Amino acid sequence: MAGTVTATMIYNADLPIYKKEKLYASNIPCPPGVPTTNHRGEFRDGILITDMRHDLKGYHLDKQGFEVVRHGLRIDRSDFEDDAWVEHNYYPIIEEMLQNRLGNVRVQIFDHTVRFEKNNIMLSLYVR
Repeated sequence: MAGTVTATMIYNADLPIYKKEKLYASNIPCPPGVPTTNHRGEFRDGILITDMRHDLKGYHLDKQGFEVVRHGLRIDRSDFEDDAWVEHNYYPIIEEMLQNRLGNVRVQIFDHTVRFEKNNIMLSLYVR
């Protein structure tokens, strides 16, 4: 199948504790005896990864857990180099779009990652 690869992925383990306790990871020290995370992952081999760019309408939030939504705005890639611009201009656009798509929910974007290539090296800039 063109545009498809097989990979090993890590998934959240299906543990009984998750039926009564949400997954969590703390970025700050926890009190003695409290673990910083309750996450346990498990590797799964043979996961099929498909290039979805040829079928953007074939993915739905209720079935795949994500979907592609176009907001119709023309935003220049260079705008994303300015974190203040992103937070003050792009965040509100995305928050409104998600509220319209998901209904009466509170949406709050708290960080973003910008990925770019420099000297043939992929870099990620995490902004919080």
